[in-house]
Amino acid sequence: MGVKNLEQLTLGDLQFLMALERADGITKAGEAMNLSPSTASRTLKRIREILGDSCFLNVKDGLVATEYFSKIKPVIQDILERMQGFNPEGFSPEKCRRCFRISCMMAEVSRIIGGIVPTFLQQAPFASIHLAHHDNEFEQVLSGNVDFAIVTRVGLPPDIHYLDLYPIERVVLFRKGHPLSKLGRPLKTYDLQMYDRASISTGRHNHWAGPDQSIFPFEKFRERTRLTTTRFNVVWEALEKTDLISICGYRAAEIAVKANDLEFLPLPSEIAEPNIWNLSLIWGERAHQDEGCIWLRKIFAEWGKADTKRVQNLVHSQGYRH
Repeated sequence: MGVKNLEQLTLGDLQFLMALERADGITKAGEAMNLSPSTASRTLKRIREILGDSCFLNVKDGLVATEYFSKIKPVIQDILERMQGFNPEGFSPEKCRRCFRISCMMAEVSRIIGGIVPTFLQQAPFASIHLAHHDNEFEQVLSGNVDFAIVTRVGLPPDIHYLDLYPIERVVLFRKGHPLSKLGRPLKTYDLQMYDRASISTGRHNHWAGPDQSIFPFEKFRERTRLTTTRFNVVWEALEKTDLISICGYRAAEIAVKANDLEFLPLPSEIAEPNIWNLSLIWGERAHQDEGCIWLRKIFAEWGKADTKRVQNLVHSQGYRH
C-alpha cells in the first residue's frame, strides 16, 4: 500500500475521491460526479482494492477520511491541479498517453479493432489500446476495470450505456466442398436441419446464448449440436475436417474463410429474424463522462457506419457467396 498505487487510478477516480471528502456520503459524491448510486459504490470498491485501504469510514454524520487518505490527499490534489493546467481546453488526443482498456470475446473483434486503430493512432499517436477477454464483461464495465466492452446488445443491465456498431447478419459456415455448397439453389431450412452443428457459445447464460439462437426452435436439448465452445478457431478447425455446419455473424465468417478452408452462405429466406441482433460498444457511468472515452466512441461510431454500409452492400448484392 503506497502512493505508487495511485498510478493505477484514472483521473475520474481521483476526482471521485475528492468528491467523497466533500460529500456526506457515497450517494451524494456519486451525484456530484454524475454516477448512479450502484456505480458509485462499485467505483469506491474498486479504488479500495487498488489502494489497499478503505480511504473513508462510515460514521453517524457521514464519512471520515482514513490516515492513509490524508497522506495521499496532497498528491491527488497536485495531480488534479497539474492536469487542469496541462490542458485547460479539455482532452487533447495528440497529447494523450493513456491506455484504453477494452474487453471482448467476439471473433469479429479483430476486424473492429483493426478497423479503428488507423484513425486512433493518427489522432492519438502516443495512446494505446489493451484488449482482453473477461468472463463477466458487464461487471468489468460497471466497476470501471475496463473502459469499454464489445458485446451483442441483448439483456444489458439498466445502468449501461451503449453504441450500436452494426446489425449482425447471420450466415451458415461450412467446409469447402460441403454438400450444401453443391445444391445450386438458395438454402432452405430443412437443408440445415440435415446436418449436425458446431455451436459458438457467448459464455452468457441469459438472453444471448449464441448466434444460432432462435434458428432451430423445435429442436430439443440441442440434439444436433456436436460441439459447443467459446473458441471460434476451434469451431473453424472442426468444420474444415467434417460436415458440421455453424451459424455465425457475417464478419466472423469473413475472418474464418481467410484462416481456414471454409465458405459461407446466407440463411434461408424463410427464417425470419425475431429481431435485429446488434453488436454494440458498451460502457458505464465513469466512461460516459470521460472526455477520452467520448473521443474514442466517436471513432467507433464512424467506423461502424462505414462497415455497416460495406456489409449491407455485399449481403444484398445478387448471388453473394464466399
